[in-house]
Order: sequence, then structure tokens, then C-alpha cells
Amino acid sequence: MRLAEHPSQEIAARRVFAGHDLLGEGPLWHERSGALLWTDIYGGHLNRWSPWDRTYEETSTSDAVTALAACKGGGFLASTFRRIVRLDDAFQGNADLGLDLLPPGFRFNDGKASPLGDFWVGSLAPDAAGSLYCIDPSGLARQVESGLGLCNGLDWSPDGATFYLADTAARRIYRYCMGADGRSLEDRTVFAEFRVEEGAPDGLCVDGDGCVWCAMWDGSVVLRLDPHGGRISRIPLPTPRPTSCAFGGRALRTLYVTSARHGLEGAAPEAADHSGSLFAVALGITGQPTRLCAI
Repeated sequence: MRLAEHPSQEIAARRVFAGHDLLGEGPLWHERSGALLWTDIYGGHLNRWSPWDRTYEETSTSDAVTALAACKGGGFLASTFRRIVRLDDAFQGNADLGLDLLPPGFRFNDGKASPLGDFWVGSLAPDAAGSLYCIDPSGLARQVESGLGLCNGLDWSPDGATFYLADTAARRIYRYCMGADGRSLEDRTVFAEFRVEEGAPDGLCVDGDGCVWCAMWDGSVVLRLDPHGGRISRIPLPTPRPTSCAFGGRALRTLYVTSARHGLEGAAPEAADHSGSLFAVALGITGQPTRLCAI
């Protein structure tokens, strides 16, 4: 039974790792090691969890990592608060690309490898509009979008022609047409807009059918939206603050969801207990393979 055929159906998520992330983010299925990777931005460490033997590794980082992309030649490209760096397979290294992109007071946020192998990463600041940057394999960086309230989750359609970007502060997901060069954005439209009681769109991913899955911060749910922005289905979660999601596991048919416990000091005991954990949902839907960075 495919979830898409039953839009009213709610699928329960399982907690597969009882973590305590302050701000778990950026889940990434790492095909080479057969593990899910993600970062705890405020906790200052990277996480690696294997669904096969359920082992977990935590690696502290000298700089907080906000987003991670696996590289074609091995290792990773990562954004920290202010830098773009290379890490080896053990999350060591920290070689700086030497890019000075951010004005004072800004930091990097969510990021991902593109269909061309570029690294796209957004920025944010407490009282200013954020931007989105594209870094190509030569190391050239360009600003591809600006004026964003809180630049967050991003991903591409399976054919690479459409780009989705969450603006958490605006409670919107935007849809763009990719430019002919594959490194520019055109024709921005509002893909989905959310009421306050629904939460705010955070991290997202696009499945093999071209539907968007979005974790709703303060909404206790992951939503699936069709390519026109219509709500198809929902996955309720026992935490108010799911942060992002990614497909992984066997045949890319498991949706993994990260979460946060930051700011939930006064939450109900059950919510506090589950927040910061990793969740999984087995689906009859296939995700897209993890795109690799060519930088």
C-alpha cells in the first residue's frame, strides 16, 4: 500500500535512536558506509548511526557544523557558522576553502549538494534577511537568492528542473525553475504557505515521485506535499520540533527525521524525553539517491 494513495492516513514514526540533540539537523544518507549522518549544531558534534547493527558514533567538531555533503572522491564538504571546510571520512581535517561570503552577524544554515555537484548553502541572521549561495566545483561562489527571512531546507526535483526552498520565518516553501546553467534560479512562486498552528517549515527533501517532505518546527509533524503544494499525508511525531528529514536505508524507502530539544525546557515530560532523538518511518515510497559534491 502506497501512502500517496491514502492521503488521510497517518503513519506512526519509530524512535530508532534515543538522542539528546540540542539542534539535530541535516540528515544525510551516506551510501558508502551504509549509515545515516547528521549534525547537532548547538551540541557541536556530528552523528553517525547504522540501521543494520544499530551502532552509533558521535564525533566532536572544533567548529559547529550546520550542513554536510558527501564528496565524490570521499570525505565531506561542510558549512560551519562562518566557513566552508573539507572533512575526511572520520569527520577530521577542517581544511578551509577560504571563502569570505557572510557579512558580520550572519551564519550559514542548511545546505546540500546539487545535481551538478555544487554545494548550495543558506545564511541567516537574527535581525536581517538571509541569502542562498552556490559554490561550484572550481570553488567559485555566487549569491543565487536574497531577502529571505530564515533560509532553511532545500532540495531539487528528480529531473533537477525545479528547486524548493523553505523560509521558516515567512512560513513558506518557495518553488523555483532552475536556470539553463543549473546554477541560477528563475520564476519564484509560493509552493506552500502554513498557518501558525501548523508550525513553520524547516528541513525538507524531495522523493522519487517529486513530492516534498517537510519537517514542521513547532508542528510535531512531517508533511508530504504533492508537486503542486497540496497536502497529501502527514507523519505525527512525539516531539514538537522535528527539524529535517532524508530518505535512506534499503532501497531508500525509510524516511529519517531529526529533532531538537533546544528551547523545550518547559515541555511536557514525553515531549522532552523524545526531543533530540532520531525517528524513522518505513514507507512504500522511494527517495532520491544522495547527491554527491564535486568540490
